[in-house]
Amino acid sequence: MSATMLTLEAESLSGTPIVLDDRELFALDRDDLPAAGVILDLVDGEAQHTPLMLDGAAAFRPSCADDFRYLDGLHPATLKVIGDADTALQRVLDQPVTTKEMQASKGQVVQGDRWFLWSASESESPPLGSVLVNEDGTYWTVLAVEWTELVEVYKVQVRNLAIRPAVQNLATVLKADYVRAAGNDRRAVWHEELADIPARFQPSVEDAQLFLGGDYIKTTYRVYFDAPVPVELAGGQYRLKDCRGWLYKVMMYVDEERIDTLPVAIAVRILEKAEYPDGELPSGSSSGSESESSGSGSFGGSASTSVGLGSVSSSSGGG
Repeated sequence: MSATMLTLEAESLSGTPIVLDDRELFALDRDDLPAAGVILDLVDGEAQHTPLMLDGAAAFRPSCADDFRYLDGLHPATLKVIGDADTALQRVLDQPVTTKEMQASKGQVVQGDRWFLWSASESESPPLGSVLVNEDGTYWTVLAVEWTELVEVYKVQVRNLAIRPAVQNLATVLKADYVRAAGNDRRAVWHEELADIPARFQPSVEDAQLFLGGDYIKTTYRVYFDAPVPVELAGGQYRLKDCRGWLYKVMMYVDEERIDTLPVAIAVRILEKAEYPDGELPSGSSSGSESESSGSGSFGGSASTSVGLGSVSSSSGGG
């Protein structure tokens, strides 16, 4: 089947046969058309049109719903909706990604936004928070849906939130087991509860602390996670450890189950030597200014995160 859209001015018709690809298709009488003109949809050489009232006169208007599938650059994708089976979309048009920081993080917490378009004949309207997986395996969370009636196409705004895969963007969750020590005192023995979680330790605030005649610096961090952490981090029995061995006490953990942001913990770096297994602080500066190595981007298949389904989904790398 071949389809062609023509826009013709009424003055150019006047009963003259219309020729396309060396074939005479049809002729129209100018007296049957309004002065404003007519749109004709040619399918296999025959005019397909729907009556339309224009300036009080009958005109012709085609149905454009089937035209979307003839566009170039269409790709398959998968629509994931909680509680439903996956829907395979055969013809999806995607627009380039707009990439920026989700939060201040030296470019390590990345937000990518784009639009996907597909015909309503392929699926029902996607609910907000559902997820699209494109050809390269990147997960995109649905933020907004527009309905384009003329062509019967969904225009869907989607977002990918990711923490750039890098050694410094990994965290370990420690959990305390309490044992009886000398004098019947309880002592915490820490073990790994969760390892290699994609997370960004971002210095936030430094405060001067005076304690027992000493002057200390308390550094507060915002720790971004690429997925909800399945433990009660703010409970006293948990600690966070970064890639250099520093420990952190979580003061607050925020997971609002929003589809446009990532979970975050407010944590304080621990400077008491007694908290560390060997009684010594990790080597290196204890301040928040740390060098960053460049990590590869997450858009284009290296890594991705879905925030709409409450689970981590990666294509070929970390977060």
